Amino acid sequence: MQRADKSKACLQTWITWLIVFPALLFIWESSFFQYSLYWQLNTPIAKIYIIYGHFAAMALLFALGIATVLYPGSRVDRLYVVYVAVCLFYFLLNLDSLPAPRSLLVRSIVLTTGLIYVLVDRTRLESFLWLNAGLGIVTVALNTVPILDFYDIVALHHEEVVRVGGGFEAGPLRDYGLFGRSETFAYPRLLGTNRLQGWSFEPIHWAYFVLWTAVCCLLLLKLSSWHKRQVILGPALVVLGVHLLYVNSMTALLVVAFSILVIATCWLFRSTSARFRTTAMFAAVVLVPGLIIPLVLTLIPSSEDFLYQADVLTTPENWKSRVAFLRFGDDFLTRLWPIPGLEPGAGQNLVLTTYIRFGLPFILPLLLLEWVYLKETLRSANGILVAAALLSLVTINHQVPGQLFYPSGGMWMLVVAAAVRFAQSERVRDEILPRVTQYA
Repeated sequence: MQRADKSKACLQTWITWLIVFPALLFIWESSFFQYSLYWQLNTPIAKIYIIYGHFAAMALLFALGIATVLYPGSRVDRLYVVYVAVCLFYFLLNLDSLPAPRSLLVRSIVLTTGLIYVLVDRTRLESFLWLNAGLGIVTVALNTVPILDFYDIVALHHEEVVRVGGGFEAGPLRDYGLFGRSETFAYPRLLGTNRLQGWSFEPIHWAYFVLWTAVCCLLLLKLSSWHKRQVILGPALVVLGVHLLYVNSMTALLVVAFSILVIATCWLFRSTSARFRTTAMFAAVVLVPGLIIPLVLTLIPSSEDFLYQADVLTTPENWKSRVAFLRFGDDFLTRLWPIPGLEPGAGQNLVLTTYIRFGLPFILPLLLLEWVYLKETLRSANGILVAAALLSLVTINHQVPGQLFYPSGGMWMLVVAAAVRFAQSERVRDEILPRVTQYA
């Protein structure tokens, strides 16, 4: 019986790796992991894969998800239902491609539906986490090598290429081939070296994948059944931390700092009820930075001039896209209806950007989604799982706003919630079964 169970688990693992991995590449690619952009399309196989492979993988994964839903006794997770409903809501409300282009909203719905195949089974979920973590760790390790070139330790061959993404061209960039890309100039702040950016449009997008990889490592520390997982995951987290410093995305560093603060606060509430922790973290992570602090700033005279002159975290030019909402004045308090063509000027703040663009009634679905996410993930009092859950939501809201509605954003939320659910069910089983056996 045990041999049959092991064979079944092994078969599920291989199916997950062989079928889901191409879809995983498509999910990353749809969120600015631009590996195919710089792939030399000089062979028929490469051309066929780029043109048709991604969509074939998406279709196959979607079919697996639908088959899983239709299987007798299956249950669709509440967070998935809310996520899809919110995507459909913003698809119908869509203004000027915000919060995401309609085509990406459709991809997100299709791919997250396909991921149901992964989310309902612990073995598949663990394999999927290893796929994500492995892809992230390998690419981060490769892109860390150019640091040796920055310090003239090893001379690496590189070429200059045009930066492409985000709907426009900029640049140039250093292309190190197998070792990814970096900017061509030394950034004056922090370490004073060129900024690494892996295979993404710019460092801020690459940091998004570095943080996602860190979350996968944290989840695997708790969920993986491999007893030597710490041998890989511990050093990997160290490499990810060092790499993030050389990515030198000030937004990412602020995300990590803020995450540490809210994680420490949640730890202080560890003996309270799950509902209290959820409410407290919803206020601290969503409402305070998303709405309350901006509201207070709009009520302080000359706050915009002060932030421009401070020039602490970025250049004054970049501040313009982050604090321009202060110019709305009293109008900021009465956002009730969508305003087409309005530039939010809210920087890396998903909640604030959505509020300014759509108004208070139309931000409620987003707030509901984030509330359900916290309710699903903070049911656990385990420190590692709480850290992964809160780091995830802070990153989703502030690293690259809008990518919550890209395929990677839906994947991120649903995978974290599923990992917490399986870990929680195992904890309950380990606590209850010995008592049942004792009194049997």
